[in-house]
Amino acid sequence: MPASESYLRMNVEWSRTADAVEQWRGRHGQDDWAVRVNDFPDEPLYTLLINGKEVETFDNWPAAWTKLSQGSPFKIVRKVVFKKKRTPEIKHG
Repeated sequence: MPASESYLRMNVEWSRTADAVEQWRGRHGQDDWAVRVNDFPDEPLYTLLINGKEVETFDNWPAAWTKLSQGSPFKIVRKVVFKKKRTPEIKHG
């Protein structure tokens, strides 16, 4: 098995970045990993970079890799409005 193929089988946790090109970053041992999004469909969808060097291109996110929700530049905002419940007024008289 080529060394690059084994990279796609390693368990790696990825954090989302605000970078439009290198959208995911992770660490494996002492190495800094990044996933670059390419000009798909003219090129493979992703390129794996390790310590800044291109090591593999691929189209499908590896099953062994976990995308962490923290660090996402996308923010989901939910607005919950609680209305004060009115008590009926009783008028005497």
